[in-house]
Amino acid sequence: MTRHTTADTTDRIGCTRRGSLELPIVDQGPLAGPPVVLLHGWPQDHRCWAPTARCLNAAGFRTYTPTLRGVTATAQPRWRWDYRLSVLVDDIAHIIDAIDRGPVHLVGHDLGGTVGWATATGHPDLLQSFTSVSSPHPAALYRDVISNPRHVAALVHMALFQLPVFPEHLLADPVRVENLLRRGGQKYPHANRDAARLLQSAMRTGGLNWYRGLALSGPGWRATTHVPVLEIRGQKDPFVASAAYQYSRRHARGTYTSLTIPGVNHWIPDLAPDRLASPIITHLRRATL
Repeated sequence: MTRHTTADTTDRIGCTRRGSLELPIVDQGPLAGPPVVLLHGWPQDHRCWAPTARCLNAAGFRTYTPTLRGVTATAQPRWRWDYRLSVLVDDIAHIIDAIDRGPVHLVGHDLGGTVGWATATGHPDLLQSFTSVSSPHPAALYRDVISNPRHVAALVHMALFQLPVFPEHLLADPVRVENLLRRGGQKYPHANRDAARLLQSAMRTGGLNWYRGLALSGPGWRATTHVPVLEIRGQKDPFVASAAYQYSRRHARGTYTSLTIPGVNHWIPDLAPDRLASPIITHLRRATL
């Protein structure tokens, strides 16, 4: 673990090591503020959370935003087996242990939300609360995908990503990737930012291995959690149907709140950080120990 000394002599975390892997962490906000860990999805990294983190910092929370395995040059395991959901959850548990401030608030977007759900169900003792953004419980999403004919494309998409080499080849063209992201609702600067990351072959394989690892994950992701849960979805999300969130409620045994942000699609942290931060702040304040 690397810490950076601040002017008031209190350390901030710059990264944490797990074996040979090094996970960078952006640590900002009031040093004594309640700890909030923000998990990005794919093909994004910590930068997608920057505007929301500033809102949380202004409200008194200290945020820790890691760049996860497969998405940083310092943590690039080769094999898909190293991206099983249980392994990704262990990364989050390791980060929380490195923060060393007791239970934290966890917030995850997209696949970061999937990892967050699995952390909330597998390690509820590590959390004060969980907020899922554009990411219903994985079991709820799976149920909706296989039962809804509208999601045939999602099944094809998942199957395609299981293939070796070919998906990496498709994503090697940044113009193609940027166009795909923009068709999925991203605005130009964000789509350009995320497409540029995939110019490196290792970044393409690492991100795709998140999907490949999900296919190798055991049944533990079907579990429930008792920590307070807030689920936030964009009204115009083209990837996740509203029905999946109805199923998701069954996996939250404690306080559960569901919120839809009107006029916004899947990429809420980039497109509507202020409107996202407000309900998160309310949720965190209610759940802070």
